Amino acid sequence: MVIFKELRITSDGNNLFIDASIAPYDYFQNMYIKSVSIDTEETFLSNDKPSGKAVMVYNNPENESIKNINLNLGKDDVKVDSLSGHIFYIYVQIAGVPSVDTPCSMDKEYTIGVALNWFPIYQSSLKILGNIRDNCCSIPKSAINFILRLKSFELLLRTSQYLKANKIYRKWFSDLKISSNIKPCNCN
Repeated sequence: MVIFKELRITSDGNNLFIDASIAPYDYFQNMYIKSVSIDTEETFLSNDKPSGKAVMVYNNPENESIKNINLNLGKDDVKVDSLSGHIFYIYVQIAGVPSVDTPCSMDKEYTIGVALNWFPIYQSSLKILGNIRDNCCSIPKSAINFILRLKSFELLLRTSQYLKANKIYRKWFSDLKISSNIKPCNCN
C-alpha cells in the first residue's frame, strides 16, 4: 500500500531520509498517510505494527488527504545517540477506506521499511579487501567469514526476517569489531 521512494541514512550518519507515498492505484484513492513511527533493533517486536516504545516522527491528526511524506530526520528526532549503529524500522500507517476491489493483503494498516547506515560496514569491507590485495596470496578465513556474515544479514533483511537480523546485527555489525589485521602470507 505504501511505496518507499527513498529510505536511507547518509554515510556521515547525520540524516535519515524517508520519502514514502500511497501506491498510485485507483483502489487507494480514499487512503491517506496517518502517521510514521520508528523502532530500532532494540525496540522492534513485529512486522505488523510498531512497538509501544516506537518514536512517532509524523502524525496527521486532522486526517488530511496526505498521499506523500518526505522527512529528513536527525538523531534527536528519532531519540537515539547516533543514527549509526542501529537498524531503523519505519512504519507508515495508512487510514481511510480502501475500495472494495482492493486485492487481498494490500489493505494492511502498516507498511514497514528498513534503514541502516551501511557505510561503516562498507569501510570495514574495504579494509579487509585492501589487506588481502596487499598482503596475501589466498583469502584468509576471517575475510570469508565476514563476507558470509554480511550476505546472511542482507538475506535476512530482504526476506523480512527482522528478529533474526537484529540478533545477527548486534552480534556481528553493531560495533564493527571486525579485524582487518591480516598477516602477510609470505608467498613471494
